[in-house]
Amino acid sequence: QKVRGLTSVPASINGALTACANSTVTYSTAAVTGASSYLWTITGNATVSGTGTTATVTFNAGWTGGILCVAAQTTCYTSPAKCISISNTAAALGAISGTFTACPNSVITYSVPASAGAASYTWTLPSGWSGASTTNSITTTTGTIGGTISVKANNSCGSGTARTLAVTISTAVPSQPGTISGNTTTCAVVSQTYSVAAV
Repeated sequence: QKVRGLTSVPASINGALTACANSTVTYSTAAVTGASSYLWTITGNATVSGTGTTATVTFNAGWTGGILCVAAQTTCYTSPAKCISISNTAAALGAISGTFTACPNSVITYSVPASAGAASYTWTLPSGWSGASTTNSITTTTGTIGGTISVKANNSCGSGTARTLAVTISTAVPSQPGTISGNTTTCAVVSQTYSVAAV
């Protein structure tokens, strides 16, 4: 009687989630009880070598991203695969947080959610604004005109697509309120309501 030798799915793949073209990166997985070898595969313009718990991936010219997988094997069984996504750029940036209407010479902080794989960020401010940062947050002093704030995530492979936010500078001063409505004479210890038309 033969017993089919089963083995568990690998728990995880350890290694960089961002890789540049023309580079070589080593990935690993923890040993699985009962496994005699490991089957590594990758999609995209890359090659993978290794049948143990460690594999070497060569990212060829033109690499833009793909999925690396590993499955545990016995002599008669291959487990389902554990996979990770690998990109050549930092993850796409989320929306910029911060007011889109401001007064001249105001101090305002803008930010984006941290991007997986980003090593730094490049912020560009409208003309006449000041502020500098290489993180996912920047504190600025506005100028007298509006414009577009943009931010890019950077890593060793380059920069991702910029996220932008249009900001308007308001110099309008609210009009004087109109006549106050309400009683002009009253008694002591009596509540009165007064109002003006909305400006």
